[in-house]
Amino acid sequence: FSTDAYEPNSKQSTATQRALSDVYVRWEGVPYRFGGNDRYGIDCSAFTKVAFNEAFAMSLPRTTESQSKVGKQVSYKDAKPGDLVFFKTAYKQRHVGVYWAIKRLCMLLLRKESLSRA
Repeated sequence: FSTDAYEPNSKQSTATQRALSDVYVRWEGVPYRFGGNDRYGIDCSAFTKVAFNEAFAMSLPRTTESQSKVGKQVSYKDAKPGDLVFFKTAYKQRHVGVYWAIKRLCMLLLRKESLSRA
């Protein structure tokens, strides 16, 4: 998913990373809870929804599947900070994270234990 609002290596990319970092700091340590959407526990799609709302005042759908249907698909090589990254972790299980840096898959993700930076 790309919002087309960010350009690599630009001041806007840095602002995007800073805005997402601010969100991350506020949510760091919150436990993972499937279906959760608050500080008692949150899942990946709820976090991306919250992150985009807090960082950019943008509204995203609630589920990973719904989020994967908005925006436009871009290749990994064209990903920009702030783009959503979707991946499979099991046959029917999918997750979403936020692309963080150029040429580096460093996303804000939810691990089973708590919110962490990968």
